Amino acid sequence: MFFKKIIHSLKPKKRSSRNSSTVSWQRNLFDTELKNKSSYKTHRKKIVPKKFLFIFEKIKGKETLYFSLLWIWIIISLSIFLLFGPFLNLKNIYINHDNSIINVNQAYASIEYIRGENILLLDTASIASRLRANQNTIKNIDIKVSFPSTLTIELSPYKPVFQTPWYIILENGSIITQEKEDNINIPSIILSKDIAELEVFWKKLNVSELQKIITIINETEKNILNFWVEKIIYFISEKEVLISNNLETVFIFDLTANIFEQVERLSIFQKEWGNISEKKYIYVDARIPQKLFICPYESEFSCRTSLRNIYDDAIFTKLQKDVSQPEQ
Repeated sequence: MFFKKIIHSLKPKKRSSRNSSTVSWQRNLFDTELKNKSSYKTHRKKIVPKKFLFIFEKIKGKETLYFSLLWIWIIISLSIFLLFGPFLNLKNIYINHDNSIINVNQAYASIEYIRGENILLLDTASIASRLRANQNTIKNIDIKVSFPSTLTIELSPYKPVFQTPWYIILENGSIITQEKEDNINIPSIILSKDIAELEVFWKKLNVSELQKIITIINETEKNILNFWVEKIIYFISEKEVLISNNLETVFIFDLTANIFEQVERLSIFQKEWGNISEKKYIYVDARIPQKLFICPYESEFSCRTSLRNIYDDAIFTKLQKDVSQPEQ
């Protein structure tokens, strides 16, 4: 009996029914998929025989080709219509500007050639260049294209910095005729050269020197008590500036030298030695490095003769305060 039990325990055990059922289920599922695939192929072969399957694929390829050619034809036709048809031809041009410094009629005339052109083919850089070439007063140009047929141009001019009785000088050195209706609050200036000739030939003044003249005005009025500029003469070739204050004292500056140092010498003299805002001096020369040359009223004849010989006989007449203006 004992030996029977030992022999029975050494016999291999049977697998559980659960594991065997799982394996059989997986095999059945795999067999089913294979059967389905094979049956689908068989069914397809029955519906579409091999000899017709090639024709079917060929027809399908032709349809794709025809569809692609149709789209290409549509795109080409649309492109031809947009480029050569009248739909996108430029019809409306609007030019807006800030003030009368820009001649809007001249601006319209300079770009009239683009009217009727296709709006897609417009060269905005060329348009801007042409506008500037015809008017040196234009600083900024903003061009906007509005489909299907409108062009809007915004023009901004250079800032006016000086004026004469008949002309305006802009910050870029250009000179334009002053219109009667212009009412610009900017300093007056006299040029040593014929300003009418400069304006006719589109000659520009030196921008750096113009900026230095503005600096002289600002710095003297800021640093010297009771000082304000009355008249300005700009000697273009000599690169010098003569200004007269409210007391008609003449101050001479060199535009090739440091402007701040020249004004500083005047300011130091004002604080430590004498009041140049009083009517004591015919002229004060700030061009000499490290010092001032001051010509007082005690030597009035020689002082006036000296300046007339250097510049011209009418130099003091030009720098006189306007009679119509009340003394400040």
